[in-house]
Amino acid sequence: MYQGFAAVYDRLMGDIHEDRFGAVLDECVREIGQAPGTVLDLGCGTGRMFPHLLRHARRIIGIEPSEEMLAQAAVRAEVARNRVQLIAGRAESFRVPQKAHACVSFCDVMSYLENEPELVKACQRVYDSLTPDGWFLFDMHTPHKLREAFRERVFFEDQGDIFSLMNTRVDEEARRVTYELTLFIEEEDGRFRREDEIHQQVAFTREEVVHALCAAGFHSIQIGVDFVMPWQTGSTLGSDGEDLVLPWSEARIEVAERWFFLARKSPSV
Repeated sequence: MYQGFAAVYDRLMGDIHEDRFGAVLDECVREIGQAPGTVLDLGCGTGRMFPHLLRHARRIIGIEPSEEMLAQAAVRAEVARNRVQLIAGRAESFRVPQKAHACVSFCDVMSYLENEPELVKACQRVYDSLTPDGWFLFDMHTPHKLREAFRERVFFEDQGDIFSLMNTRVDEEARRVTYELTLFIEEEDGRFRREDEIHQQVAFTREEVVHALCAAGFHSIQIGVDFVMPWQTGSTLGSDGEDLVLPWSEARIEVAERWFFLARKSPSV
């Protein structure tokens, strides 16, 4: 996964809109009231979020399972002058040399976990890697998006020297989407090299995610909807139990395409 794709990832994924993820990060840092000294970028990919993270953190530890993506991230890390450390690792099993003050995982990285036990393991790894006042911010595709946006579709892009073709297959019962990606990348001699990759993502339910976070020990879980965090709504925050803060109606949550979760290691005061 993310092998031949890694070298052209940034060109083909220009619609990621990392500025919107950066705005959510800014909001969460303001809400928490303290910038993190060290932040984990879990599933850092090519390092596109490094500039946004470095606005708040003194140091980043980027964690990524793909060696090819890490090689691309290393180029961005050079600009940061020793403020970025890169580590190869998976979300459910990574190890870091020191505890961090925060962990972020953007652009549906957590949706790559294959099942609920892996989700629980990943949340536990993050919890164990944070300082006592640490926090965890991440986003996920929703079941609604899986059903409506990914259902048996074909995506094609022609950039002249790169052609990409992606087919999606949805298993609604398993809440799983499979992306079959074919790339044709032009070489220096004018010939095209073919690369094939298969990616899978799972749309976990909100209850599954909250359960995984609580099982790991997190508290004060706040859920954002489509790049809007709950305190930005102007609504009075409601509480669904001791650990979950939720101002949204059930109907609004269920039709969202992307959920954001902010969870704290210690109960907020």
